[in-house]
Amino acid sequence: MDSRISRYAPVLVLRAGPLVLLPMLLEAALAAGVAALIRKWSAPGGSWSDLHILALAFGPMLVGMLWGFFFVTSGNRADQIGQGTASAVAVVLMALFARRLQQREHVAAKSGSLQPHERKTI
Repeated sequence: MDSRISRYAPVLVLRAGPLVLLPMLLEAALAAGVAALIRKWSAPGGSWSDLHILALAFGPMLVGMLWGFFFVTSGNRADQIGQGTASAVAVVLMALFARRLQQREHVAAKSGSLQPHERKTI
């Protein structure tokens, strides 16, 4: 019995006492670092275009759509069809928006009026 408990001792230490804050603080530091990098890269003088920002928004959206389709609505076929349809429409609309941004950046780069990393509002 003691060998099984000692095998999980590091996990048990992180579940109680002051060390329980360590994983939370590390996760907060990681999130702050990622937020700082995204802020730097997506700043107006940064190296990201609108397509990069769209991709950053689309990633979590896709995960949410898949989670909803496979786990949230898995018990009800009608809900799953609705979730799948709404997700497919969202993917098509995001693709059309990405195509529009790509065309805008291409035209702007050809005319020299806008550098590829500069953004303007639509």
